[in-house]
Amino acid sequence: MSGLFSRGPRRLGIALGGGSARGLAHIGVLKVLADAGLRPAAITGTSMGAIVGAFAAAGYSIAEIEQIAVELDVRDMVSFADLHPGRAAFVNGEKVEAWLREWLPPTFEKLVLPFACVSVDLRTGTVVRHADGDLIEAVRASCSIPGVFPPVLRDDEVLVDGGVLEPLPVPTLKAMRASDVAVAVTVSQLGALRPGFGFGDRERSGVQRLWGSLMDTDQKDREPRQFQTMNISLQVMQRELERPATRMADVVISPDVAEFDGHEFLEAPRLIALGELAAVDALPEIERRMGTSRG
Repeated sequence: MSGLFSRGPRRLGIALGGGSARGLAHIGVLKVLADAGLRPAAITGTSMGAIVGAFAAAGYSIAEIEQIAVELDVRDMVSFADLHPGRAAFVNGEKVEAWLREWLPPTFEKLVLPFACVSVDLRTGTVVRHADGDLIEAVRASCSIPGVFPPVLRDDEVLVDGGVLEPLPVPTLKAMRASDVAVAVTVSQLGALRPGFGFGDRERSGVQRLWGSLMDTDQKDREPRQFQTMNISLQVMQRELERPATRMADVVISPDVAEFDGHEFLEAPRLIALGELAAVDALPEIERRMGTSRG
């Protein structure tokens, strides 16, 4: 690990939104900010944003985080899919949790800068903000997409993905009172549906090819309708829930990831590059807000 973060005249806070594989674009955003000498004083994350944010808050350099993301391969994706259909969720989640424990410190107190992530308690229907105690349990809860991963049971709480209520954790960043300038990164753009219920016209790639190879011959060129319907529905809900949060942020960065689906983790290089492009466009405004503008 390397020392990535330091405080400037004004404190920079970054809120990383949910979006499954699309959230890999967060890495590109953090890369551009680090190259510009803009060091976060605090990070919040929801779902995939919680994973990227936790790695950054743990002190990994952006190059290290990028390498970890890019080196994930098909075997890793298959190993994470510890299926148990018919239970509370499609994927058990134990292997994902084991992977998090391999890479991240066990508690928030071991992190190198303030970090918080968000989940939702189904029993009370309220946002739960995690900022101390068991880091792995908190990140795991923040990523527990209902129906895909089982809820995290903690005391009398039933915790699921924070995107259910707070997909863009700007309110949590503001509540931390650890930053002066709030930068929000959202990857909630809607994908364009074609009649075959797939995304765009680009060549199928990543996990889409893997999925196709597991289907019957006459189904290889079709996207599974139920998953595409679910993904688009979640994107619509997430976009609407994010509107108040974007108004709270000083700067909003929105990488153009609409053509990517949430399961395309093998497209990490392209997603990271799109995050870089969006951050470069937003950099002058961030520097102005931070009082470090060169113009």
